Amino acid sequence: MSLDLLKVVSQVEGMVARLKAGARERQESLRQALQVIDRQAADLDSLQRKIAASKTTWLVAGLVDGL
Repeated sequence: MSLDLLKVVSQVEGMVARLKAGARERQESLRQALQVIDRQAADLDSLQRKIAASKTTWLVAGLVDGL
């Protein structure tokens, strides 16, 4: 049985395409997360009130030095 380089090339090309698509998705997710942090950082008092008023059944971290 010999190695079919044409199949290997097509498989590698497919892997590269999937990696690039994944990188774009991660970049977009990071951009959205940074936008949320920026919006929340502008109104820390509101966020602190929301944390204090929440009735969670788990421990919620408080804000010490901002976001």
